[in-house]
Amino acid sequence: MTRTSSAGKQTADRKRDEYFDIDRAKLAELIGQREFFHDMSLRDGVRTGSKVYGDTLPPNYHLWPVFNYLGEIDLSGAKCLDIGTFDGMTAFMFTELGARDVSATCQHDLNRFRLARAWQGYSNIDYWPKTSLADFPGIFAASSFDVVVISAMLHHLTAPLDALLEVRRLLRHGGLFVIESIALDRDEPALFLNTELEDPVYGAPTLFAPSIGALRGMLKLASYEILSETRLLGGAQARETNYGRMTFLARAVKPSEVSGRTDKTVEIHAKSPKIG
Repeated sequence: MTRTSSAGKQTADRKRDEYFDIDRAKLAELIGQREFFHDMSLRDGVRTGSKVYGDTLPPNYHLWPVFNYLGEIDLSGAKCLDIGTFDGMTAFMFTELGARDVSATCQHDLNRFRLARAWQGYSNIDYWPKTSLADFPGIFAASSFDVVVISAMLHHLTAPLDALLEVRRLLRHGGLFVIESIALDRDEPALFLNTELEDPVYGAPTLFAPSIGALRGMLKLASYEILSETRLLGGAQARETNYGRMTFLARAVKPSEVSGRTDKTVEIHAKSPKIG
């Protein structure tokens, strides 16, 4: 007799749900009834459109650097994590680029993610709805991922540095981290409280507005070697006109392997068990 453990059943359920069994015509109809954040071109000519970008803005422009970096990485057989997946666009890109196992987390449970995943037939994506970073230690083992992406999320978190440290825990040594965030073009490494800025960043709940220097510094403090960075400028062709965005490609390393550490970073790495 073969038994399926409850854990095994939960894993299977996360990869496949009732939407996989819906007739294709009905599935397309349901997708057409949903409002998507990301504008995705799906199989068989189905396109989701976007309630955010419309026809006047480049669709998904803030994700361009993320996908550019992913396209340069050999994801064949990789185990990947998309934190804050929302409609699933990054998780789907992982799959298209050859990832073996993909986990996608979201604070919401979005039917539009489930519909698009079923339409594409992606059976390698574990969906973790209603899941926050605080839940991760009880879900994901240390050093269990090859690549992790966080996009358009860091500035919404109450503890941005804790998020970078948790991702570092999840990545194997040498694993890759792609992080995209709003960024103020200021020299000082500062994390500004958005609610108190004279010209606050668009969107809610945007809590913090990091400077570019702060993003670099936090990555180093969390033991990442920065491999590349891309800056997108705000302006008339952007959804946000008063600030730009930064995307970093970084590698998870030992604290001693981080280049350009300040003396204070070296000291903290040596004396803080949580960070070093």
